[in-house]
Amino acid sequence: MGLSFYIIDLVSNAYNVDTYGNFSLVQSTILVLTMIFTLGIQNVLIINVATTNPDDYSAQLNILFKAIKLILFTSIIPIIVIYFFSKFIALNIFSKEILQHDFKNIALFLLPFLLHEIILYFFIARKKFISFGLFMFVLPNTFFILLVLICKKILIQNINVTLLYGLSFLITFLIEIIYIYKPFKIISNVISYKEIIKNALPMMTSGLLLLLLNTTNVFMLGIMSTSKSVGIYNASYKIGLLVLLVLASVNVIIGPKIAELFHKNKIAELKKIIHQSTYFTAIITLPIVLFLLVFNKDLLAILGSNYQEGSTVLTITIFASFFSAISGNVDQILNMSNNQNTLLRINLICLVINILLCYILIPKYDIVGAAIASMFSTVLMNLICNIYIKKKLGFFTFF
Repeated sequence: MGLSFYIIDLVSNAYNVDTYGNFSLVQSTILVLTMIFTLGIQNVLIINVATTNPDDYSAQLNILFKAIKLILFTSIIPIIVIYFFSKFIALNIFSKEILQHDFKNIALFLLPFLLHEIILYFFIARKKFISFGLFMFVLPNTFFILLVLICKKILIQNINVTLLYGLSFLITFLIEIIYIYKPFKIISNVISYKEIIKNALPMMTSGLLLLLLNTTNVFMLGIMSTSKSVGIYNASYKIGLLVLLVLASVNVIIGPKIAELFHKNKIAELKKIIHQSTYFTAIITLPIVLFLLVFNKDLLAILGSNYQEGSTVLTITIFASFFSAISGNVDQILNMSNNQNTLLRINLICLVINILLCYILIPKYDIVGAAIASMFSTVLMNLICNIYIKKKLGFFTFF
């Protein structure tokens, strides 16, 4: 997280706030495309790899490489479409011609983005959390920072920032492949492609809707406001998401355990571990909340004077994120307990409400309106999920 915040400062100073705003749109676009074109296979990996024999690495690699083959096939069309329609997307959706080259670079590096995501979840499924953290947070951010510094100080002064971002993920992906690969025997019946798709698509759709719930505000600002507003909002929002640091960490660890306990019908044990994780998350998160509230403007000032305009956005995001933290791992619980279709419907309802609120509030309140819309939809999503979990599993997940 420290590296990701340094990136905000680095891009803003090496380029400018407008460039960081456009880069924020690029990052959000990549997140959405990754969620769509990985097809939800990530969660299938967690369920299937986590339930195989831990010592049977060959069987686990078979599952992984079947997933990779599917991604190679399904990514062809989006890569072609995004590349050749980059100008259309930049002009007709975001009204920013400067983004044309960014979308071309997204297309060029879409495959490494997708495969990198799949391998990350392979680490989670195998409970290799240190490897997950290294390849998720450390290496791509470090490579990106090095590339920006090298190009700005030594090589090309005006090189496209998205190109450097894509290169950092390509390098990370190549290292991942070397890291995980061992010769293995192909097992044809380990899991069928049909079974992967059947189980993955509902999870992909619900995950996509949840992601859109968190990124729609950036897109709406990109369409309805300025690049500067997008940059200020995204930086403030990211700092506010520090509140979710503990919840996100627990989510990574608890996912395979929820799947294991639910499929063994150990509901009492499942309830206990969920309540323990929510209690732990709430207690550890509270000091983070207090710190961010007290040093709100000081943290934004580190990024530059322009970013202090996001003080109210940061405060709203902190409260919304804390509500998510004390609500527990609701999305993981529903996904790992065969309630992914319900999560899909809940996320769809909240996404529609979020879009409507953004449409109403952004023209009047700009970034503050976007933050209010995000907070309302986040709180609503957690409340509805908790009510459904109580109905189906017999307990609330609240702290």
